[in-house]
Amino acid sequence: MTEKTRLALPAILSGLALDIVLIINSYFPFISVGEKSLSLFIGGLGIFLTFLMYFLVNSFISHFSGLKWVIGVFNGILAGCLLLLSLNYRVSYIYLAILLMINTIIAGRWPTYAMGLVTIVLFQLPVFSGLARFNLSDSLLIMLAILLMTVMINESVNRLQIIVVTRAHRTEVLNKIAHSLSSSLEIQQVLSLVSSAIKNTLDADTYYVGLLKQDCIQLELFFDDGEFFPPTTVDLNGTLAGWTINNRKSLFLKDVLKETPALGFAPSIIGQPHHSKSWMGTILESGNKVLGMVAVASYRQRAFNQADLELLENFAQLAAMAIDNAVHHSEVEFQTKLDSLTGALNHSHFLQELQENAIESQVSRQKFSLIMLDIDHFKQYNDTYGHLVGDEVLIQLTKTIRAHIKNTDLVGRWGGEEFVIALINTKDGQANLVAERIRQTLSQINLTGRNGQAIPAPTVSQGIAIYPDEADEIFALIDLADQRLYVAKSRGRDQVETNPANF
Repeated sequence: MTEKTRLALPAILSGLALDIVLIINSYFPFISVGEKSLSLFIGGLGIFLTFLMYFLVNSFISHFSGLKWVIGVFNGILAGCLLLLSLNYRVSYIYLAILLMINTIIAGRWPTYAMGLVTIVLFQLPVFSGLARFNLSDSLLIMLAILLMTVMINESVNRLQIIVVTRAHRTEVLNKIAHSLSSSLEIQQVLSLVSSAIKNTLDADTYYVGLLKQDCIQLELFFDDGEFFPPTTVDLNGTLAGWTINNRKSLFLKDVLKETPALGFAPSIIGQPHHSKSWMGTILESGNKVLGMVAVASYRQRAFNQADLELLENFAQLAAMAIDNAVHHSEVEFQTKLDSLTGALNHSHFLQELQENAIESQVSRQKFSLIMLDIDHFKQYNDTYGHLVGDEVLIQLTKTIRAHIKNTDLVGRWGGEEFVIALINTKDGQANLVAERIRQTLSQINLTGRNGQAIPAPTVSQGIAIYPDEADEIFALIDLADQRLYVAKSRGRDQVETNPANF
């Protein structure tokens, strides 16, 4: 059974009931022979057409649009003939209303207007032929009643159908996005799904998803007037997005230019150089934590309604849970790449990222430097002061390294007290300066034991190799830096060994 059949079924059953009443009415003795014949004819024809329409709805009407007009004309003839009978006109109008409702659902707006026109013309034929039982005034009044009934039922049912179809479509989209988001562990995938959902359900010229970053909002997804824009930063103060975040509730503006001043600031422009005229946004909240916000806008006034805002809020709830899951997954995944004590990359993930940087270096034709670093006489810290002090030395070393390298550089724990550093996009001589700063800073740190006694600061030996000048393969590069590290150790430790030709 199709959706249209389900919607029309109550009216169809009511029409069948009236058809049966007409047939039964034809057997009553107190009506004339002519009325009996017409009543039997109309009732039988109504039953026949009802089953015919039911069959057409399920089989052919979706493939042959002309059948809608045929149904409209037949229903008009049926309604007109019924009104010509000398029966109770209340029953006739009820029957007409049922036929109009069925026709609107099955055939649509314009075939139903055609049905109403046929009904009026057929009813007026006796008037023009001089055979009517009504005077002209009554006839015009009945014609007006038929016209108003046609318009009222047709438009009401069509609007109801649009609402039902729209909500069904939105529910389907919500179910699909909920299913997709439940298995999404990447933020970019979540943003892509939200973008698709908004595009398929809301008539928006602009939409964006922003994530909260300290005192601003980073628009990770930003679409405006047919174009996707790169990530954009928006202030929390003096913006619609910021108002939504700060007040932790949805904002719905039907006329942005008129309503924004009441919020205490003037509307700003991002993306295309045009002011949005309609805007609505809501927060992305998981638990009691605000993650960001999502908003849609239009260049038309009053482009959205309350149902649109409720839909956006549903999207936001689903997206917030998915983003929160993705963030946690990313954090857990990142932690698996790190050494649990120092927070440096572990051996395997350092190699993986080093290989990726080597590939990028080949494409960009830029160099990077590798430093192999080892703590001198580290075993003595564990043996003399205990493993807790030894752990503290490793932690302080990692902090010292991070203080002298860029965020894009890599630091990993190669094993035990040995560390490896990749300085991305460095020129000749820069790696030696970084290594010397690490060595000097480390020699000045203050360490104390459990009893408050002073512990000597550690020294480190380091070896440097440059990619691709000295080795164009990462394992060869590591071996070369490692060989130079041991040269530094053999020369007395607490020093940096390089290829003098490069410095």
